[in-house]
Amino acid sequence: MNIRVKITRAENVRHFGASQIDIDLEDYLKGVVPSEIYESESRTPLEAKKAQAIAARTYALAHVLKGTVIDDTTNYQAFKVWDPAKIPNVIRAVQETAGQVLFHGDVLITAWYSNSNGGRTRRSDEAWSAFKPWTAAQDDPWDVQARRKWGECKASHGVGMSQMGAAYAAFAGHTCRDILAFYYPGTTIRGNYGKNEVKSIMLNRDKLIRSFEEIIGWPYVSPGTNDKNGIDCSGAFVRAFRAQGSSIYHGSNRIIRAYCSDAFRLTSVEQLEPGMAVWKHRNDGSESGEYKQGGKYYDPDLTGNYYHIGLVASVSPLRIIHASLPAAKVDTTVKGVSGTPWGWAAHLDAVDYAGGGGTVIQPAGTNWGTVATVSGGLNMRETPGTNGKYMLSIPKGSRVQILQKTAAGDGSLWGQTQWANAYGTHAGWVSMAYVTLDDETDAPEPQTGDVERPAEDGVPREDVRRVYNELGKILGVN
Repeated sequence: MNIRVKITRAENVRHFGASQIDIDLEDYLKGVVPSEIYESESRTPLEAKKAQAIAARTYALAHVLKGTVIDDTTNYQAFKVWDPAKIPNVIRAVQETAGQVLFHGDVLITAWYSNSNGGRTRRSDEAWSAFKPWTAAQDDPWDVQARRKWGECKASHGVGMSQMGAAYAAFAGHTCRDILAFYYPGTTIRGNYGKNEVKSIMLNRDKLIRSFEEIIGWPYVSPGTNDKNGIDCSGAFVRAFRAQGSSIYHGSNRIIRAYCSDAFRLTSVEQLEPGMAVWKHRNDGSESGEYKQGGKYYDPDLTGNYYHIGLVASVSPLRIIHASLPAAKVDTTVKGVSGTPWGWAAHLDAVDYAGGGGTVIQPAGTNWGTVATVSGGLNMRETPGTNGKYMLSIPKGSRVQILQKTAAGDGSLWGQTQWANAYGTHAGWVSMAYVTLDDETDAPEPQTGDVERPAEDGVPREDVRRVYNELGKILGVN
């Protein structure tokens, strides 16, 4: 993929000998990244360079898709001719993130960044005119610590990533995904310039398996409510991911194409590992159009209909748990019990197969807690208090970080919160009445305030939310 660049810098004119060039996007980044941040590992660790590479690639790709001719100055992104021998770390960062860009939902974002934000990020509408949902106004402890370490500098627009903050975070052991999740909340890293999804939150494999053990015997209903009243095969994955505060698409065909990167034909039990997903497959053209040639999720290596999915709970003895008629069950052979074999398998990108809990963002001074609603989720809002604009609902049992606490106008205690799922990290305010901090010995008393029951499958969440808002007004609790 090429990008068109107008050449204005003297050193670039001398090297390229043209006023305008078409250059491979990955090569373009080798001239951008060292122009924007330090090459030296003593000042900018590799993970910060990788975050810069992904942000710069995302910014550039947006202009490629628009057909924009950008220039080589900070009007867009600084770009200078480079000597490969002098930037080995930058080249490594670009190569290790090749093709990776940031999306918010299905939208390629504008990945703004600046040298420093002065200790607090800003929303896009605070700096310019239009609000973009991947921008947030929040304290940035990494930028604060960076300026203490390396000295004060003039803060810029403050929207998106702080390059100084990213460098400090990398020194503190955070990955590029941690950094990008903090500075671009709610985004997903996708590979192949947006075709593939790259998950950023790792789930615990053992907890995933336990979630599947719980559904054995539950009646098969499609679409089900993903509980003991009824569940289908991919709904079991939705439920298990939600149990760890994450999410996954409800559909076996989408899971193998967008949430796995190593799918293979299953020929032997020895190929399997606990926590892997397995599929039944037919190649009769029955898959929907988005998975066929020309469709958004078409993959020439994964053709056909991957119509049924299960989870490997153990290999010796073999136990494959899956939801099918009449109830969720266990298969003890790859031949299956219905005569159709389990023909494909893959690791789930979002699962930590080493057994750990994955990486998390934990700036200094934060406290961890668990959402302890009676039922349903906990509302996250843009400002403290139930009058704050609704952002999203955090599932019961999710792990959250509390950055600071404050009293709302009615005297209730609210916490500035970060919550991460498979699509990134979200920042906002939640009622502390429904969060049990790790250093608290007793859970909060059940209350009836700012919580939300999840929508049933097939019922638009907006309709449910409207009903509950109206009920809340009647009851005086929302």
